[in-house]
Amino acid sequence: MRETLNEEFHYWWQASGEWVEPQNFRRGGTSGVIRHIPEHGPTLYIKRQEGHIFRSLRYPFGRPTCLREAQALERFQAMGFCVPALRFFAVRKKGTWHGVLVTETLPEGFISLENFYPSAQALALSDPERERIIKKMASTLANLHRQRWQHSSLMPKHIFIRLTKSEQEAEPVKVEIAFLDLERARRQPTAKRASTRDLHFMRKRLLFWSEEDWLIFDHSYRLAFR
Repeated sequence: MRETLNEEFHYWWQASGEWVEPQNFRRGGTSGVIRHIPEHGPTLYIKRQEGHIFRSLRYPFGRPTCLREAQALERFQAMGFCVPALRFFAVRKKGTWHGVLVTETLPEGFISLENFYPSAQALALSDPERERIIKKMASTLANLHRQRWQHSSLMPKHIFIRLTKSEQEAEPVKVEIAFLDLERARRQPTAKRASTRDLHFMRKRLLFWSEEDWLIFDHSYRLAFR
């Protein structure tokens, strides 16, 4: 079993692809992500880390940060949130720590807020549709924070949205939210702490919303959070 795991680790470590997040040097090592397109199946994203570690009470001598991300992906999925499916994960120490995290691309139709709001689709939204998106964002984040989870990096490129037509008169357009990049996600001691930190971070980076949009978000969030 261990030999098989090592072979698979080596396979993903050597897999070819285009860098979508070039290797950055921090935390005492390197971390980067490539896009890998297999012959069959969905597009994959491979995160490779070498010496890129975090330390905690449980791991005082460090582990690759992709360990936390793999654990968060599994937990978010178990809680019912839409996140990339985890295809493979493993860490090993050979002189220094190495980690590989392989995830599938999000289901078809999802687009980051970074790309959605400047698009023609967003500009063509009616006021009720725009409001429905904001309210869905609010209820999704309130649900996450009620369970004391903090995403920690709520930037427009890490929040994805999918709009699909619905046959329900009350909801002609179905809104779905997905999250990416859970490397910094963590569970906080209280729901309020998770909420305060995430929303403060998001307000500084989500520049597409007007003051009126934020009022709608705040009201919907408070109703869902309590």
